[in-house]
Amino acid sequence: MMTDHLWLYGLASLLLLLAHVFRAARWALLFPAQEINRRFDLLLGLAIGYAINAVVPWRLGELARIGFVADRASARIAYVAATVVAERLTDLLVVALIAAYLLVNQNSSTRLLPVVLVILAATLVLLAFLVQRSSRVRWLIWQAASVFNKQIRFGLIDFFWSFSEIITKGAVLKQRFWVTTAMMWLIYLFSYATFASASRANFQDIIFSMLGSPLHPGFEQLKTNADTDALMLLGFSIFPVLGVLIYGGMKQLPAVLRVLNARRRYGWYASRSSLSSVRTHYKGESEYEYFLVSLFSGKNTAATSFGLEAIDDGMVHKLFPGGSDAITAMVEVDQNLFIRKFAAGAAGDKLKAQHDWLGAYHSENFPLVSIVSEREKPKCYYYDMPLVVPTNDFYDYIHTQPIEGSRQIFSQVLECITRFHEQHAGKVADEMLVRQYLREKAVKNAVLVRDFAKTVLGSCYTINGRPFDFRQWDCLFDLDWLSRQVVNRLTTVVHGDLTIENIIVSPQREPGWYIIDPNPDNIFNTRLIDWAKLMQSVHLGYEGLNRNSSCMLANNSLQLAFTKSLAYTELHIHLEKLARQQHGDDGLREVYFHELVNYLRLTPYKIRHDPKKGMCFFGCTSILLSRYLEMAR
Repeated sequence: MMTDHLWLYGLASLLLLLAHVFRAARWALLFPAQEINRRFDLLLGLAIGYAINAVVPWRLGELARIGFVADRASARIAYVAATVVAERLTDLLVVALIAAYLLVNQNSSTRLLPVVLVILAATLVLLAFLVQRSSRVRWLIWQAASVFNKQIRFGLIDFFWSFSEIITKGAVLKQRFWVTTAMMWLIYLFSYATFASASRANFQDIIFSMLGSPLHPGFEQLKTNADTDALMLLGFSIFPVLGVLIYGGMKQLPAVLRVLNARRRYGWYASRSSLSSVRTHYKGESEYEYFLVSLFSGKNTAATSFGLEAIDDGMVHKLFPGGSDAITAMVEVDQNLFIRKFAAGAAGDKLKAQHDWLGAYHSENFPLVSIVSEREKPKCYYYDMPLVVPTNDFYDYIHTQPIEGSRQIFSQVLECITRFHEQHAGKVADEMLVRQYLREKAVKNAVLVRDFAKTVLGSCYTINGRPFDFRQWDCLFDLDWLSRQVVNRLTTVVHGDLTIENIIVSPQREPGWYIIDPNPDNIFNTRLIDWAKLMQSVHLGYEGLNRNSSCMLANNSLQLAFTKSLAYTELHIHLEKLARQQHGDDGLREVYFHELVNYLRLTPYKIRHDPKKGMCFFGCTSILLSRYLEMAR
């Protein structure tokens, strides 16, 4: 190879450096602009990768550049890896076009190379769309990732989701990205042509030398062909990289050393913000992780729908625990904080009814939460409530403040709901309506709960050492017996879900508390349903069970760990006293009956979402049934 055209050789190297600069600029388009403040970091990451690829096979330099950029951009390695795969995907298409043009008149087997490259690119694009649209594909990825530990598993699903978003929704689809790609490859080809002219080599051979054998390091060629041609080709490709490395090393040596150390102390999967479009709507890492795990595992479709449908206008600061198919979250919209309730499908219809109920009775002398806005989509619905500060849910207030204050609020709630019932008193329900209520809410659910439990337990079982028998459940399938338990048949407008967790303490708002989350879907609206909901909370400690239920199963023995506190015990005694004063002994018994129906209604939901927790609530239902049968004798 001749060396008398050094100025062309230098121009070729400068053009190659310029092409690398364009590649870094194109790579930056895959990141949100505010996240990549130092685009030189991307160029330096590329240089590190190229340098390592020159001496190490299998393109392992890509891992180094991913790690370096993730460190400098404070991004998740999974997301940066997704951007690298996305840009390499677009390169596959360009290289396929170049190869097709160069090989069109050749008869060798290499003519199939463009076809192979296009098929590979198409496969990656198809995978991206399937990850977005196919729950089955996401589940298969989840199963494959589950062989690793939790940290790596999350990194893998984060990578696949981020890659799918970049391909289907991100900058890859924008004109600016493809214009930059075209400019970058034109400069690459011009630099190859200039080098070919300087070296008097064949242009086509230079292209295949630069683009071919991607899994072999450049220095490997010197082992078999250490002539001037090979040295100059290696120098042409490595000099621009060395220039960037020397300049970058002088400016950012500590950062380079940290990455080359592979984050030895903290690991490659240290917690960092991810930059995919959904991730930008989650303030915290744990909330985004909850969304991704729900999305790929399929265990919580409500959380999945919420992440995909309900946060495009804001950012999620916190997800609140709940016991239904609805999602409750603190969301920031236009620098204002709201509490957002979301549900999809049939649960969305129920949430719409909940919103309508709150709107219908908000103007009356009844402390209900306000509604700021609502939005209805084809398959989901959500509404926003104002974030009132300071507030505390009643459960936390009960367990952090003197019991006298909790007892006072408890009494005020019952006084207020009693006045509300009296203001909206309706007619006496006929037998048909009561039986419909019992059939839908008691009998059907009792069948589901019993059949589930029988697959785990025998006909006889023990709970905390006490014997139980499924024959006790026979009364729950007898409509005549059930109907005789319902004596108070006067209807009214009820809240329908007046548990402790739906009472919010707010000192700055009269009367110091307000109520959220009604459930109008009861069929038979007796005022005792609201009393029974409060009984559901304080009798067995529903909120504690819902947050941290614990049970152990061995053969036909069930061990339950109840979390009912002393404060709940005192409120339980207080509720019994108030119920007896207002409704008499028969009314108190009937409150306990409707509490039993409440547990029959919620236990199938627990079984569907977590069979272990479902067994815990089955045990609670068995205990309530046994206690009620003793009471009703």
